[in-house]
Amino acid sequence: MGWGYFGVYEAASLQRVAWHRRTTGGIEVVKYSPNGRQVATGSHESVIDLFDVKNKASPYYHRKRLLGHSSTVVHLDWSCDSRVIQSNCQAFEILYWDAGMQSKAPTFETPKTQPNPIRCDVVWCF
Repeated sequence: MGWGYFGVYEAASLQRVAWHRRTTGGIEVVKYSPNGRQVATGSHESVIDLFDVKNKASPYYHRKRLLGHSSTVVHLDWSCDSRVIQSNCQAFEILYWDAGMQSKAPTFETPKTQPNPIRCDVVWCF
């Protein structure tokens, strides 16, 4: 089958809902937005792909590819309001993305009152 496939299946019936191959490298991380409307995948090709889960014409429609990391995307997390994505890669870069504008966010500060703040896993590579 190869690398880079992203599949979604209905839990009860195991019927395939979506099947995408947006990268030839492996997918390292998959995260749904808290509001359930989007899903993001991070790959070995140093990119993040955004999918529109609730698209009526085509569920899991590929919306955008986010470019900016210099190494494999190993972790990503969404803000509680589903507007910002924080990602980090094997080169220890931490980037913020405006999911609505589908671009790098110029700056972002996690609100002090946010109940589930965005977290960032540190990954050591040898």
